[in-house]
Amino acid sequence: FAFNEEEVLGVSPPDDAAVVVVATAPEECAASAEAAPESGRQDEGCSPLLAYVHDARVLDLSYCGIFGPKIGQLVAEFLQSDAGRELTHLDFTGDCLNSEATAVIATSLKDNATVTYLNMANNCISVDGAVQIAACLQVNTALARLDLSGNSIGVEGVRHLTESLVTNKALTYLNLSYNSLGAAGADIVANFLKKSANITHLDVEGNRIGDEGAKCIACCLDENNTLTDLNMSRLHSTQNFLTQCRQQHL
Repeated sequence: FAFNEEEVLGVSPPDDAAVVVVATAPEECAASAEAAPESGRQDEGCSPLLAYVHDARVLDLSYCGIFGPKIGQLVAEFLQSDAGRELTHLDFTGDCLNSEATAVIATSLKDNATVTYLNMANNCISVDGAVQIAACLQVNTALARLDLSGNSIGVEGVRHLTESLVTNKALTYLNLSYNSLGAAGADIVANFLKKSANITHLDVEGNRIGDEGAKCIACCLDENNTLTDLNMSRLHSTQNFLTQCRQQHL
C-alpha cells in the first residue's frame, strides 16, 4: 500500500493522449463559461470531432475553448458513430463544462461499453453534475478511470458519487482532488472505502479535510483490502499527524 503525501497520483492515458492538468479555480472557470456566448467562441472548432481524435481511440477536447451544452450533444452523437464506437479515452479537461453539458455526456455513457477513461478535470462541475455522473456510474460497466479533480462537487456531490460506486464493479481509479470536500466529505469517502472492493487508486489531495478528515480516511484502511495508492497531500493536516497515519496503516 502506498500512502502518498507528496506526489499527485499518476494514471495516464496512452502517450499520444497525455493529459496536462493545470489547476483552475472553479469560480474562474464559471466566469469564463458565462462569458463564452458573448465572445462568439461557444462550441467553435468542434465540428467535426474527428479532428480531435488521436490513435483512433482518444477524443482529446482538453483546453480547446468549448463552452455550453452543445458540446455535450455533439459528443453524445459522435459516440454513436462508427468512429465514436472505437473510442476508449475521453478528455474534457479545462473546458468549463456546465451542468447541462455534463448531464448529456454522462447520460450518453450509461450504456457505453468501450470508454474506459474519462477526464473531466478543471471544469465547472458542481453537485448537479456529480448527480448525473453518479447516475451514469450506477449502470456503466466499462469506465475504469475517472478524473474529477479541480471541480466543486462538495460534500453532497461526493455523497452521490460514493453511493453509486458501492455497486459499480468497473471503476478502479478515482481522482477527487481539489473539490472542497472538507472533513465531512472525508468522512463520506472513508465510509465508502470500508465497503469498496474495486477502487485501487484514490486521490483526495487539496480538499482541506484537516486532521479529523485525515484520521477518518486513515482509520478505514484496516477494513479495505483493495486500495493500493492513496494521495492525501495538501489537506491542511499537520505533518506529524500524517506521519503517524502512515506509520499506523502501511
